Amino acid sequence: MNATLEAGIQGAIGGLFGGPLEQAATTMIWEMAVHHTPVDQAFVKGMAALAFASAFEIGTGLAGEGLSMLRGSGGVADDVARAVEEGANQIDDDIARLRLQDDPLIDNNILSEAHAGTASADQFLDSNRGLIKVGQSTRKEFLDGTGRTVEDFENLLTKYDITYDASLDPSDIADEADRLQRSVAAAKFPGGQRAVIKPKDAMQLAESRLLGIDLATNDVKLYNRAKDLGSGVQFIDLFPGDGTAARAANYVPKTINLLP
Repeated sequence: MNATLEAGIQGAIGGLFGGPLEQAATTMIWEMAVHHTPVDQAFVKGMAALAFASAFEIGTGLAGEGLSMLRGSGGVADDVARAVEEGANQIDDDIARLRLQDDPLIDNNILSEAHAGTASADQFLDSNRGLIKVGQSTRKEFLDGTGRTVEDFENLLTKYDITYDASLDPSDIADEADRLQRSVAAAKFPGGQRAVIKPKDAMQLAESRLLGIDLATNDVKLYNRAKDLGSGVQFIDLFPGDGTAARAANYVPKTINLLP
């Protein structure tokens, strides 16, 4: 049996192509292996690899059988089975959390985080490959005064299969952004509170509105303002635990009437 399991390691780990989820799976496999006795290592590594192969649906036929053999067998093997299943469930939860509801326009903060190598931004874009657009406003903000190049921008489009939409007249985007800013500036809330929207944020929101698609952002202030304006917007939680996702989820929009 050990020979079969060892072969499973090669097939399963060899099928993990290096994305963030796959790296996490591979890391967990080896972590579980090194915490057990040398006698158990081949068994643990092989079965963990097979189980994760099943979780990632990469076609290892022995994966389901391997996990079944571990379940209820007691001792180390049973502990590994539970750890593998919990890890796979957590990965499924992460994928669901980062999967889009439709095909939105992403704003610059997500693209910039991906360019900077932020793992959650990479995971988000990879999980939604072919489902994302960026517009002219995002391109401009990504490039202007940042030291980034057009090649950097285009490499991200290619890497994540992102569509660049330049179909709108830039003057129309600017006009809509101006209308949004004037509307926000004119709004009066209880207690004399005032709202603001940054010019660059207004441009990205204006473009998504004119295209008729949601804006996806990790900026909670932009998210809140888009809600106030009745715009379609999705908050993308790139930094779980920092509290911004809860703030976005609990935000109660304040109605801002759009000016002509």
